[in-house]
Amino acid sequence: MAGKQGKTRHRKMVRVAFRNTGTPRAPSSDSSFRCRIRVNCPLDNATAAALPHEQGRPHEQGLAHEQGRPHEQGLAHEKGLAHEKGLAHEKGLAHGRDERWPGRGTTCCSEMIGFMIIGFGAPVSGAWATPGNLAEFAERAERAGYASLWTFQRLLVPEGSGMEPVYQSVLDPMVALGFAAARTSRIRLGVGLVNLPFVSPAMLAKQAASVDVLSGGRLDLGLGIGWLPEEFIASGATTARRGARTEEYLAVLRTLWDDEVSSFDGEFYTIPAGRQYPKPVQRPGPPIVLGGMSRPAMERAGRLADGWITSSRTDLSAIKPAAEAVQEAAAEAGRGPVRIICRGVVKAGGDGSRLLSGDYDKIRADTAWLAGQGVTELFYDLNWDPLIGSPDAAPEAAADRATEILEALKP
Repeated sequence: MAGKQGKTRHRKMVRVAFRNTGTPRAPSSDSSFRCRIRVNCPLDNATAAALPHEQGRPHEQGLAHEQGRPHEQGLAHEKGLAHEKGLAHEKGLAHGRDERWPGRGTTCCSEMIGFMIIGFGAPVSGAWATPGNLAEFAERAERAGYASLWTFQRLLVPEGSGMEPVYQSVLDPMVALGFAAARTSRIRLGVGLVNLPFVSPAMLAKQAASVDVLSGGRLDLGLGIGWLPEEFIASGATTARRGARTEEYLAVLRTLWDDEVSSFDGEFYTIPAGRQYPKPVQRPGPPIVLGGMSRPAMERAGRLADGWITSSRTDLSAIKPAAEAVQEAAAEAGRGPVRIICRGVVKAGGDGSRLLSGDYDKIRADTAWLAGQGVTELFYDLNWDPLIGSPDAAPEAAADRATEILEALKP
């Protein structure tokens, strides 16, 4: 792929190539590589320029999957996984057609998935969630080639609930992204996710636009509908008709981001005619991805949003039917493929009995397998590792362990 004038066409083929040689060979201990699938999809120059680069050149190194199957016969990745079967962003390009936002989702890149994107979970929970670590790991992830950095929300831990260590002490997700924005310049910044019943759409529209402005247009906004009863009580929210509320919520965000004079009069939300500035850098607004593991939630994501994001409890071994349900809903709505984003709860070490656990070769092979299941983006989240994201973990040891994993799995 080159940045020449005109269109750059991805031919429908699988190319296998390795760093420092033009001859395909099996990986060795000193050969880091990446994979790439080329598909019949012309990209304009700006979109092509936004794809992952290494030393000024698009990624040409790597090993592609065959027909979406995990690596076999020694084809597990060494020193990182390639970006495969995912989706290239151009400043938050939405994937699918939205008549409400005619400028979004009209490039051919939205028609076919071509790359898998690898991100990293920001240090927002437990012992490693310090100002120094948040700055350092944001910078380190960007230097290492991760495409995105993700946070999450937890408002309240009910007394006596016995919730997992990861939830005991969590930084605010939007504040953390604003902090990370000041220390980075290229990596995308995602929140996965904010539960929309707990904050008014006008307030979240302002917060999201501010992060997008301060980051130069790098925000991905994930939204959920909440599940913990005590958080609904604490925020004065209701669990009633959350699906219908979500549709109105998205409409409010969009008018506040995109219209010079915004107004909305719905069943659940009302916005008097007025102006909200500054507008986001990404036009007509930051990409929105929706969470939720029910069939209606998946269909809503495909129908209304730019993608769907899994929870930490998602059974990733059964991700393919869920991804297909989302994409089917998008197609039925007349939209192109949308993003399928997985939170990868990494547990390095152990017996490797679950996905994304065990030694690094096993984790890379699991990641490769997920790329063949319809996943377009995966971010490694270490907050769920009790040796890192627990408030009782030793801070220095937590940071050292996280550094090792970040470097071992870098793309």
